[in-house]
Amino acid sequence: MEWPARVTAAAPGRIRVIGPDNYCGTLTFEVSAGSQRLSVVPDFRYDPPCPALPGIVATSYDTLLSLPVLDAGPGLPAASRVVAPVYDFPYSDLITRGFGFVQRDTASDMATVAGGQAVLLADSLGCAWARVAAWGPRQPLAYVVENPPDLGTAGIQVAFVGGHFVPASPARCGQSSVLHLDFAEIVATPP
Repeated sequence: MEWPARVTAAAPGRIRVIGPDNYCGTLTFEVSAGSQRLSVVPDFRYDPPCPALPGIVATSYDTLLSLPVLDAGPGLPAASRVVAPVYDFPYSDLITRGFGFVQRDTASDMATVAGGQAVLLADSLGCAWARVAAWGPRQPLAYVVENPPDLGTAGIQVAFVGGHFVPASPARCGQSSVLHLDFAEIVATPP
């Protein structure tokens, strides 16, 4: 997910949601604001029967949703935690996780914050990338990571991440904006 760092009541902003999709159902989202909380909840409706045709594969979605006006609580500035239900890799339990904060204030800041479940990987040129795990030919965007965690000998990890975009000058791995990770929670492997 991607969202603005700071919004106002007059300009509540939008949140971008990117993820794996499939051809066998309908996916919608509900975005709601509560006391110091902004929830992004998917609703997948399975539409059987699924076509069993060769060549039909799952893809990814990329959607932009309006944010509701955030609660100001006792006054401004006020922060709301951005949360979403996710499967707790590798255990497959559905849990609600926080991925960062959006602030409501008197002036907006359109700097972009990002968070979610991502695949972190390194390429042969030494670039570190974060991307949404998706299947099929239509892959979502990948982001250059400014400060990657140790990706181990395999050079790839699945992680819950949160961060913000910063300018890269000169461009890094061909990108002028890179993702600075504020946290990356990687599943520990036993020794």
